[in-house]
Amino acid sequence: MDLASYLHLQSPSGLIDAYDIESLCCFSLAQQGVSNRRVELRQYARKLISTLDSTVGILVERGLSVFGFQHLLFQEYFVAQHILRGDSLDEIAERILSCIVQPRFRQSIILALSWLSWKWSFDKYDRFCHILLTPTTNDSIPFGALIFFHAINDIRRLPSNSTIFTGLNTLLDHPSNILTRQYLLPNLSKLSEDIATEWMQSYLTDTGRLSKFCKSFLQAKTTIDDEFGLFDPKLISPVICRQLQCFYNINQSNGFFIDQILRRRLIFEDGESDDIFKEEFCSHLLKQNISSSDIHPLILSLIAALCNGMVFKNEDNVVKVCFSPDKMFRGSSVLPSILNYFKNNKQSHVIKVRKLIQYYESILEKSSPNDIFLDTVDTFIAYICLNGLLEPSIYKKLHRMESYVLILFWKQHHTNRFDNNDRSEFLNTMKNNASFDQSWIDAPEDWKQHINADLQRISEAKDMISTEAKSGRMELTPLSILHDFLQDCPGEQK
Repeated sequence: MDLASYLHLQSPSGLIDAYDIESLCCFSLAQQGVSNRRVELRQYARKLISTLDSTVGILVERGLSVFGFQHLLFQEYFVAQHILRGDSLDEIAERILSCIVQPRFRQSIILALSWLSWKWSFDKYDRFCHILLTPTTNDSIPFGALIFFHAINDIRRLPSNSTIFTGLNTLLDHPSNILTRQYLLPNLSKLSEDIATEWMQSYLTDTGRLSKFCKSFLQAKTTIDDEFGLFDPKLISPVICRQLQCFYNINQSNGFFIDQILRRRLIFEDGESDDIFKEEFCSHLLKQNISSSDIHPLILSLIAALCNGMVFKNEDNVVKVCFSPDKMFRGSSVLPSILNYFKNNKQSHVIKVRKLIQYYESILEKSSPNDIFLDTVDTFIAYICLNGLLEPSIYKKLHRMESYVLILFWKQHHTNRFDNNDRSEFLNTMKNNASFDQSWIDAPEDWKQHINADLQRISEAKDMISTEAKSGRMELTPLSILHDFLQDCPGEQK
């Protein structure tokens, strides 16, 4: 063990000459009380080296009077045993933390954690993991939590849930978002559904923690499609989706972030729906076999804006934009009224849409000026979709409403759609509102970052679709018809 540790620290090549290995063996034998006489220690050392070389095959002579371990794994195993030497759990944890900054010790530390999870009693193992995962006041980086989750696939058994939660909270509460993105999110998906569910239910009810958790997902880089900036769907498991559904109404800002996470997860065909969303409206569309071609473009745009349902397909290098109820990721207070729209076969589309607009307008007029609850936000989005995305008069008509929804919706969807006059008129209307908060225009940097990223993705997608259309490879779908319809006839119900 002493030799392996010495080579790890002092010899990047893993080699040691005959004189140094003999001196090291003498030192180790003296430490163990074999003898205090130098001559005897030299004899024992030479005999030990010869035995290891010729008989055991662990240590071999690599050249003239130059030795090394036959396999690197032997060296790493003995380093792991050296790390675990001693009875004090605090000392072992401290030894691991002192070695972790050395890259060559990483594999040995993983072997050590795997070994003690196999050999130690559960109580002793759990106490050790709690010490390792609990950061001290002097730790600027929680190395204990990092190495534990790095080794989680090699650990024979996990400690108690409360100990695991300590490690998860350590990563989530750390000031650096990088730790949350690169270590918490991937490893949370590796845990069992019961553990992940219990942790989210117990600790993400805190608004600040939930906000950081959601933002980290949106900031995470993908390995699947960097061009569009989407995160890997495997990063967010079905159980995480289901729990995020439960957090919608904690506060409005987190509802927005959760919306973005679930929307992006299901937008591509290979993103699994996992039946995370089951609702009467979705079931009705599936049961009645209602496809996008059966839905009026204004109604389809409303559904897509609230619940997604859009999916991009790439079949033989032909890009298709389709609608699928299976990809709807959440419910909404607006959906029952849309369901009644589908069930009403006695009236024309124009009459039904006019009634919907009047219904949504009455809800908004009765709402408090400062109401930013999700139901009101959804109603406002539905009202905008049915009136037409480019109709500035709707903002004047409901100028008393809290500017949150207006600024968010305008910033995300209309930045490149209003001409200068419309934009100026819109801002003047908003600024004349007595309850208007200028800070919503001067949005915090994190909001700007997410919204600008969405605008960039929209721009890239439009360019790609335009290129495909020019080359004749873009297949005409109901949603492409919807796009043309909204471009040509904003605000009209046909």
